[in-house]
Amino acid sequence: MKASTLKTYEFRGSYPKDIDEEDAYCVGRAIVEVMGAGPIIVGADIRDGSSPLYAPLCTGISEAGGIPVLIGAATTDLLTYAMGTYDVGGTAPGAGVLITGGSLPLDQTGFNIYAAEGYPATPEQLVLIWGCAEDAEPPGRKTLMKNFVLSDLYEPQAKYNASILTGYGVNKLEKGRKPPTVTLAPTLSLSCTVLVRMLQAAGSLTAFDIKPMLRGLGSATSKIPDPFSAKMVSAMKEQVLAQKSIMGIAFNGDGSAVAIFDERGELVHPSVIGALIAAAVWARHGGDTKLLVSHDIVYPMNSMAKHLGVNITSGYPGSANMRNAMWQTATAFGADASGRYYFQESWWAENAPLAAAIIMQMLVHSEVPLSNLVEQSVGTITMPKAMRYFVNDSTKVLDRVHAELLATRTASVTREADCVLAYSKQEGPLWRAVLQQSYSEDCLTLHVEGFMNPDLMQDLVTGFTNSIQKSDLETSKEK
Repeated sequence: MKASTLKTYEFRGSYPKDIDEEDAYCVGRAIVEVMGAGPIIVGADIRDGSSPLYAPLCTGISEAGGIPVLIGAATTDLLTYAMGTYDVGGTAPGAGVLITGGSLPLDQTGFNIYAAEGYPATPEQLVLIWGCAEDAEPPGRKTLMKNFVLSDLYEPQAKYNASILTGYGVNKLEKGRKPPTVTLAPTLSLSCTVLVRMLQAAGSLTAFDIKPMLRGLGSATSKIPDPFSAKMVSAMKEQVLAQKSIMGIAFNGDGSAVAIFDERGELVHPSVIGALIAAAVWARHGGDTKLLVSHDIVYPMNSMAKHLGVNITSGYPGSANMRNAMWQTATAFGADASGRYYFQESWWAENAPLAAAIIMQMLVHSEVPLSNLVEQSVGTITMPKAMRYFVNDSTKVLDRVHAELLATRTASVTREADCVLAYSKQEGPLWRAVLQQSYSEDCLTLHVEGFMNPDLMQDLVTGFTNSIQKSDLETSKEK
């Protein structure tokens, strides 16, 4: 398996160019060697390049002494649910693997690997697994699965998800009137099905008229793995308006993130959705509620926290970082700019569909359009802007932008492992910006936030864009 497939928190590559069946077999053996024998949960998304890796991965696990527990087509949260609730003969799973390409293009696939209790494997563990996979002997034959366990967790997980929803009033929706329409984009994960099952188990499915995004209309396609991509944003806007929906919902490729669109088809920034859900969490738990927000989104969550009178802390972006921080700080709810939401009370729930269902419930109960609800809840905030830039070498570009910001001395600047944080100085207008490096591709995402000053925010976006493009050009000349 190519060294380029090893990323910070997963293996990623195209099938079969970078990752093939022999690689999957060797990874299976390596997981057992590094993480230990015993039950290992195995799931996959529904990409064309993921299903061929399923059998050889499980065979490698089995022949190395592990017990592959097959859960079939799965989301990230279904896999972590299995890791937290399932056992084989009284033995809890010691590891889990989801074969998925996440939010990356359709030709990409790979392995998300988890340690006990559903925590993502550490970068150090992934390096060991990659090394052991390199040393493993390919089978040299067609692999056949043996010594495996089949498990159907869809029904018990749906009931678990529904038990969480009832606490947010989703089971109390009025059923006597005409149900509002919600547009749902097709996905590479099972998140659409999970959302429907969740609402059905909570007794609220008939309160909504859920319509799929149709193929062939505008730029819509059947499967777009990145719900925040320009292609999805354009397609969803056309569909929401055509279907006269109260909102649109799109999940990413492994079901761990969700994009929410208002009744105009406009994308609502994840920090704003996080602020709205934070209010619902506070309404359920009261004054002791603590909130966690990643460094790449702050102002809307901060604004809501001050309004509610609750404590808020910030942490580093990324699922592993956010989950660890939530455990350490006893935080009730967390959010980051990638559309991932974390609920302490429902650690094993499908968090992305849960977040979408809570927003659906808010709209029905309030009888206010989502755009108005946003304005009422966080109206003092100028909505954050997010931009993505594909570059030649994201690390070098990040270093150059950081150096340029330091040289100008117009902002307070901090360089973290995978991002640059820039803050306004006290004497000027209040703003902040985060330039975030992707773990799996040479891509930088810029998040800019400010108070009541859209012109300033646009100037900031223009300034950062120019700096990134200039740095990328200089980097490309070095190659």
